[in-house]
Amino acid sequence: MLEKKRVQQLDIPSREGYDAIFNSNFLEDVPAALAQWGSSRVLLVSSKTLAAQHGDRIAALQSALGSHRLANTKLGVGSHSPYADVRDIARRVQRLRADCVISVGGCSYSDACKAACLLAANLAPDFTEEDMEALVDERRGIADARPEDGTPLRPRACRLVAVPTSLSAGEWNALSSATNARTGKKQHFGGWEGGGQPDLILLDPELAAATSPERLWLSSGVRCVDHCVELMCNPESAEGRCEGLHGHAERGLRCMLGGLTEYKAAKTRARGAGEKQQQQQGTQEEKEEAGDKERQLLLEGVSECQYGSREALTGLLIWRVPMGPSHAIGHQLLTIRGTSARSRCQCHARDNKLRHARAGAAMAGRQPEQPALQDRAGQDPRHLQRDARVAGGVGRGRRGEVREEPRPSDDAEGRGRRVGRGGAQDCGQDHDGRLGRREETDGV
Repeated sequence: MLEKKRVQQLDIPSREGYDAIFNSNFLEDVPAALAQWGSSRVLLVSSKTLAAQHGDRIAALQSALGSHRLANTKLGVGSHSPYADVRDIARRVQRLRADCVISVGGCSYSDACKAACLLAANLAPDFTEEDMEALVDERRGIADARPEDGTPLRPRACRLVAVPTSLSAGEWNALSSATNARTGKKQHFGGWEGGGQPDLILLDPELAAATSPERLWLSSGVRCVDHCVELMCNPESAEGRCEGLHGHAERGLRCMLGGLTEYKAAKTRARGAGEKQQQQQGTQEEKEEAGDKERQLLLEGVSECQYGSREALTGLLIWRVPMGPSHAIGHQLLTIRGTSARSRCQCHARDNKLRHARAGAAMAGRQPEQPALQDRAGQDPRHLQRDARVAGGVGRGRRGEVREEPRPSDDAEGRGRRVGRGGAQDCGQDHDGRLGRREETDGV
């Protein structure tokens, strides 16, 4: 069984008092949080797909909350958090005087709930989508202040719990995004300095493993890999102010690639388990024991992915280093077509050769061995070309290779905690960790 680990969401002052629980059991941890806060009027916002295909889990949560606390349930949020759904949630918060909102689903759900809670505290109960759009500063593309006088928006008045079922990782961000269906443009609500993030994030591997479609889990995981690589390849990440960014991104890469590998392998084995069990010799008890072992490996892979998704966004959330074009494509261009992103990104081959090599080394679970691979961001491109030749084939390991290496220990300050096999573990600053662990139309 995986060990629960409660941590501060990000190691920055604005996240003090805002926690996340890795290896959570959401049916235990949601009621416990509500009891701690004294919440008595709860709005549950859940994936319609999850409710249709795994209704027993939503019913179990509703039962755990009890009729004396659960005021209302909304099923379904459109992909990319349409204004209409955000407005619906906000008006329910206002009408019910909800003191806590619980989001169960992917990024569309957490974003819609974050934006809705903010708007519920700042707009009249009969507000329209035009009122939402009027809050947006078009020059900056964000709604964080009143347009008439620049006064910051009031913080939300209710608690927010996010229970993510994908690896989109939007729950870690204080900002939220919502899409204007009329223009097809995605707008941002809230501020970078915090206050918009959930009060509590619950990462439940068992829930994610059971409910997230395999295609969604893998594609959202690849997006996290994409985030790590884009952060590492951004020239701004080499600046002195960003010390530590590459460590987070490299840990994210190792956790995501290892976790996704283990997840995919476990899913593949599970599909063939029925036929194998028919052919297997042994007692029923032995077969059940083998099944439990496979289940544990799957949950470990999911858990490691969930930790990696947090690390994938740390560079953006702490150091404000922007993502590359792939991230922008996923956030803006694909909202016009109303589809979910399968991220792709092409970087300048010459100037980013060294950064690609470093990313490749992280994917292969090792440090670049050549001194010439030290980052020369901003120097003469001829040096980059020369060092690239020295780098040779760094990062060209065999696909799917699983390397068994000692797990790293954390640094003295306890940053970079990692969750994986056997529960919460440390993922250290020496970056010598192990490789080889692992659609949202209704916003799943």
